[in-house]
Amino acid sequence: MKKLHSFLLFGLITITFNPIFAQNCSPNDITLSTQNQIDNFHATYGPCDNVVGNLIIQDDDNGVDNIVNLNGLSNLTAIGGNFEFLENQNLNDVSGLSNLQTITGNFFVNDNPNLGDFIGLSNLTSIGGDLNIDDNSNMTSLNGLTNLTSIGNDLIINDNANLIDIMVLSGVTSIGNNLIVEDNPSLPNLNGLNGVMSVPGRLAIEENSNLTNLDGLTNLNSIGNNLIIEDNSMLQNINGLANLSSIGNNLVVQDNSLLAECCGLFGILNGGIIGGVSNMSGNTGNCNNNGADVNEPCEIVVPTVGEWGLIVLALSLMIAGILYILPQKIRIVNQQKFEV
Repeated sequence: MKKLHSFLLFGLITITFNPIFAQNCSPNDITLSTQNQIDNFHATYGPCDNVVGNLIIQDDDNGVDNIVNLNGLSNLTAIGGNFEFLENQNLNDVSGLSNLQTITGNFFVNDNPNLGDFIGLSNLTSIGGDLNIDDNSNMTSLNGLTNLTSIGNDLIINDNANLIDIMVLSGVTSIGNNLIVEDNPSLPNLNGLNGVMSVPGRLAIEENSNLTNLDGLTNLNSIGNNLIIEDNSMLQNINGLANLSSIGNNLVVQDNSLLAECCGLFGILNGGIIGGVSNMSGNTGNCNNNGADVNEPCEIVVPTVGEWGLIVLALSLMIAGILYILPQKIRIVNQQKFEV
C-alpha cells in the first residue's frame, strides 16, 4: 500500500510540474512573420500556453512562406500584453486561436484584406485594452466574438468596407473608454451594442454612409465625454438615443443630410445633463438650430385598429387550429393504446 501511495504521489507531482501545463512562452515578446514560425511555435517558444508580453502576427509578405493559417497557436489561452494582428494578406480565418480566452493589453486587427470574420475566437471573453478593428476590406461580420463581454479601453470599428453585421457584440456590457464607429460604408445599423449602458469616454459615429438608425444604442444612458454624430449620409433618425440622460461634454449632430427626426434627443435636451455645448446643424427637419426645434419625445408606436384586428384574427386561427388538431391526436393515441 505504501508503494501505491508513493506511485500516486509521484504521478501527481509529475502532472503538476509538467511543463505543458500553464507555462509561459519565452521570450516575453514574440513576433511571427512566416507560416513556418507559426507551425513551429511550441518547439521554438514552449511548450507553452501563455504569452507574457506582446504577440505580433505580421506577414513579411515576401511571397515565400506566407501565413495561411494559425493552427500552430492552438494551445494559446492567454496573451499578457498586446495582440497585434497586422497586414496578413493571405489569411482568411483565425480558427487556430480557438483556445484563446484573455488578452490583457490591446487587440489590434488591422489591414487583413482576406479576413472575413473572427470565427475561431469564440472562447475569448475579455480584452483589457483596446479592441481596434481597422481596414479589413473583406470583413463582413464580427462573428466569432460570441463570448466577449468586456473591453477595458476603446472599441474602435473603422474603415471596414464590407462590414454589415456587428450583432455578435451583443454580449459586450462594458467598454472602458471610447466607442468609435467610423467610415464603415456598408454597415446598416448598430445592432449588437444593445448591452452597452455607459460609454465613459467619447462616442463617435461618423462617415458610415449606409447607416440608417441608431436603434442598437437603446440602452445607452450616459457618455462621459463628447457625443459626435457626423457625416452619416443615410441616417434618418436617432430614436435609439431616447434613454440617454447624461453627456459629459459636447453634443455634436451635424452634416447628416437625411436626418430629419431627432426626437431621440428630447430627454437629454430637456432635463438631461450636457456638460458642454450643443451643436446641431447641417441636418434637416427638427435636427438643426442646436436642438431648439426638438419639442417632443418620440411617439410610442401603437398598432392601428386594423392592425389589432389582424393580430386578433391570427391568434384566433392559431387557437382554432390547436383545438381542432389536439382531439384528433388524443383519439389516435388512445386508439393505439387500445390496439396494444
